[in-house]
Amino acid sequence: MGKATDSDFLGRDLFVSPRAISSDLYRRGGGGDGASGAGLEIFWGVASSPFGEALLLAAEGGEKGEGGVLGLAFGSSEGEARGRILDEMRSSLPRAVYREEPGVVAPFMAEIFGGSGAGKVGLILLGTAFQLRVWRGLLEIPVGRTTDYASLAERIGAGVSSARAVGLAVGRNPVSYVVPCHRVLRRDGGLGGYRWGMDRKRAMLSYEGLL
Repeated sequence: MGKATDSDFLGRDLFVSPRAISSDLYRRGGGGDGASGAGLEIFWGVASSPFGEALLLAAEGGEKGEGGVLGLAFGSSEGEARGRILDEMRSSLPRAVYREEPGVVAPFMAEIFGGSGAGKVGLILLGTAFQLRVWRGLLEIPVGRTTDYASLAERIGAGVSSARAVGLAVGRNPVSYVVPCHRVLRRDGGLGGYRWGMDRKRAMLSYEGLL
């Protein structure tokens, strides 16, 4: 497992504690075949959210308390959210065991969407080194603010010329809403795109008082 770095960020009534793990380093039961996730249990469940059906994937922390949310997806139906994010996670961690356990993911859902702000939501961000830089940059966008792709590229030290690559990484954000990719707009003020639909992006921005 790659080196974990902890840092706290303030979200909408929510503290997020991310652990960034490079997918290039995350190998268990390895050899040279690139298989990953052996020995890891990932729990998932579906619940209603302010933005439609949401599917959350999480790993429990065990004795060291290193668990957290690996994925959060939205869909117009339970099946849509479930299929897309589970397929992607299985592709990234094909040797992990996936279990439907609503009781395990419910506390994460409650903290994210319940608005209590009473604790922290742990994240396990699994991506390439560049993707992790972009996602950490997203976590640094203050609540009530937006940014654009070029400014985000500058923020992470990639330079304006990397704006397109940054946009692609934003689109691959596995933990939607918590890692606030919805706060990234076009430089001309247009909404740009959103993986889970433009109506949902508008709803999230309105929820945060940005529209």
